[in-house]
Amino acid sequence: MWVNGLAEPFAVAFWAEGVEGFSAGVSNFRPEVGLALYGALQNENWSRARSLRNICLPFQQLRDETGKKNSIPAAISVPVVKKGLELAGRHGGHVREPITPLDPENEERAEVLYQQLDDNIHQLV
Repeated sequence: MWVNGLAEPFAVAFWAEGVEGFSAGVSNFRPEVGLALYGALQNENWSRARSLRNICLPFQQLRDETGKKNSIPAAISVPVVKKGLELAGRHGGHVREPITPLDPENEERAEVLYQQLDDNIHQLV
């Protein structure tokens, strides 16, 4: 079974129930996190898997929000991932309507959370 979407927060629990694959937001721009998480899960290194999941949580929690000028629940998810791509030196591109780009406040939040994620990744990956 493959789980698509916000998998980092749920990967450990889903894996324990038999799920053997996932795609995830942070892995779009920091694939080494997804690979490390996958490796930890395959090896049943639950402590490492939880640690990797936990460093993704603040960024993932921002993705759960609606954001300003949006009415769709979790509408901020796509622009936050696109911002992560840009911060990683890749091309994020523009969002399509009805989703709106990040407002300056949430763009700054994404930058701070990306830096925290980056700092923590170097400790675990």
